[in-house]
Amino acid sequence: CDWSSDVCSSDLGRVLMPIRSIIQSTFFENEALQSSQPPLLTVTGEFGAGVEAVGRDLAIKLNVKYFDYWVLDSIIREARLNNELRKQMKSRRPPDLANWISSFFGKGDSSNEEYQALLVKTVLGIAPMGGVIVGRGAHLILSDFKVLRLKVEAGPEYCAIQVADRKGISLKAARKMVAKINKERMKFVADIYDKYPGCSSYYDLVLSSEIMSTQQIVDVAMSAMGVIHQRAA
Repeated sequence: CDWSSDVCSSDLGRVLMPIRSIIQSTFFENEALQSSQPPLLTVTGEFGAGVEAVGRDLAIKLNVKYFDYWVLDSIIREARLNNELRKQMKSRRPPDLANWISSFFGKGDSSNEEYQALLVKTVLGIAPMGGVIVGRGAHLILSDFKVLRLKVEAGPEYCAIQVADRKGISLKAARKMVAKINKERMKFVADIYDKYPGCSSYYDLVLSSEIMSTQQIVDVAMSAMGVIHQRAA
């Protein structure tokens, strides 16, 4: 399994479109761009809190694409080999962020720097088309966009119970997994935050999956999206 995903690679049937189709429709079909920005959300939270379930349901409700950890990393892998895709990403990039993106290079491990730079370009390229983006620090990268940044929270014991049930492992093993993965996620996001030029807040909406069902969280997020679009109108 990918440490940053709540599900294993064997569960990739959850992705609604083949990755090549996602890349084609997101980065190469420019005629699909609209004068008004389609719905754009980021969803993040603790491993085991049900973040991906919330993200998938929101994408279906809003009729936009769903970009989870696996999809984002697949796009980045393709971009490393595809010059045309990198050109399309660059064409979508706001000019004033060029210096920021270049700051990802020249500090530390080169492969990690390349990944981070391509991650930023990928997320910025997705933004004009709308979508639901799960994790990977997208809530920081898109903080200056018209975006709803949702965090789904849950305590470590609740997350461990969910992970143990989902993966069929002991609660003790699940506790260790949750602690390890959340620590790695926090480090990843902190690295993105350190390189970001400014951000007034992490999230626009924080909800608890311990006291709310997935459907209730989706309903509240949909209401919040309505408020965002009314203010922008």
